[in-house]
Amino acid sequence: MASSGFNQEGNSKGNRKEKNLDEYFPFEFIDQNALIHKNGGVSIGFECIEQPRSGQLSADLFLNLHYALIHALSTMPVGAVFQKLEIFYEDTFSIPPKGKGFLGKRWLNHFNYRAVILHKSYLFLCFPNPKLIADHHAGNTWFAMGKSILQNPHENLENRVAEADMAASRFVSSLSLVSEIKLKRLN
Repeated sequence: MASSGFNQEGNSKGNRKEKNLDEYFPFEFIDQNALIHKNGGVSIGFECIEQPRSGQLSADLFLNLHYALIHALSTMPVGAVFQKLEIFYEDTFSIPPKGKGFLGKRWLNHFNYRAVILHKSYLFLCFPNPKLIADHHAGNTWFAMGKSILQNPHENLENRVAEADMAASRFVSSLSLVSEIKLKRLN
C-alpha cells in the first residue's frame, strides 16, 4: 500500500501551519473601559439598550434620528471611525405561565419554548493614533515612514484615552437628544 504523504493531522509531510490568534487580534489590552489597539488607537464601545425598530419609524422620528446622528458624527475628531455591530442569535421563547385568560394560555402554549431570533446592537467609536494618521499619505514610502513605525505607539496613551472619552461623551450626549435611543458604555 502506497503512502499518501499525509500525517495523522492531515498535513502534508508534517508541515504544520499554526498561527497564534494574538497575531491577528488588533487589540493590545483594555484600559479605563477602552480597547487599546496594537498601533496605539483607542476604541470605546456602547451597547444599544433601546433603539427604535426600523420598520416602525414615523417620518418625524426618522428625521430626528438622522439629524441627531449627523450632529453626533460632526462632533467626532478627524480620522475617527463609527461602527455599528448587529448580532442576531437564536434562543427559545419562554414566559412563565401566569393567571391569564383562555386566549392568553392558548397564546403561551403556542409560542412557549419555540425558537426565536433575538438581536443585540453595539456601537464602537474608534480613534486612531494621530501620529500614524499624519504620516500616512500617498507620497510617503516605507522608508520615509520609518521614523513613525519605530516609535512607541503607546506613548501619551493617557492623553489619547482622555480625549477619546471626551469625544465619546460628546457623541453620546448628541444622540441622547432622541429619547428613543439609550446607550450603555461597555466595560
